[in-house]
Amino acid sequence: MNDAFVIAGGTTQSRTIPDMATQTRRNNRNIQTNRKGHKPSIRRQRYKLQPNDLVRYKEILCKVKGVSSYGKWVRLVTKAGEIINTNVKKVELVKYGKGIQF
Repeated sequence: MNDAFVIAGGTTQSRTIPDMATQTRRNNRNIQTNRKGHKPSIRRQRYKLQPNDLVRYKEILCKVKGVSSYGKWVRLVTKAGEIINTNVKKVELVKYGKGIQF
């Protein structure tokens, strides 16, 4: 127990349930180049599907792991951890995965 919780006489109160949140950076800083004497160059070209987006493929909800072939193919991960490669035309976007997700 937290000391402040006990000092305030909260031994009979129920604790609140913490909310879980995940954060995915909006710009991919792994592919940024830092050149001497110049400002950092961050690649900002984005494809329609980004990592951690939630998509529906054949009535299965999957997370996007990444894209290939200039955004025409997508790699998906199911809840069981199975990896699927498919065309972007065969998937439907359910929810974006960038920023803070609750």
